[in-house]
Amino acid sequence: MCCILLDCILLCRNLCDHTLVYCTRYYRTHFHRTHFHRTHFHRTHFHRTHFHRTRYYRTRYYRTHFHRTHFHRTRYYRILFCYARLNHNRFHRTHFC
Repeated sequence: MCCILLDCILLCRNLCDHTLVYCTRYYRTHFHRTHFHRTHFHRTHFHRTHFHRTRYYRTRYYRTHFHRTHFHRTRYYRILFCYARLNHNRFHRTHFC
């Protein structure tokens, strides 16, 4: 029971920290701790040209159809900015990584 109460207290404190940190100068001037540096991201993920010689990507289907998960860059940004406008320009509060 004590542990559950302690967990609740910690959770509440974390939530409070999350809501307060976005209003501070620290958040505006520093990256969030969940921010990964670009080089780290590329070290942990395949480069976008990694699969271009594999068998599936040479098939007629792949060459003639966009993949289901493919988003055009401008369309993707349009979705993001639309989402930000709907949230009254508080996109960074709802986007955690």
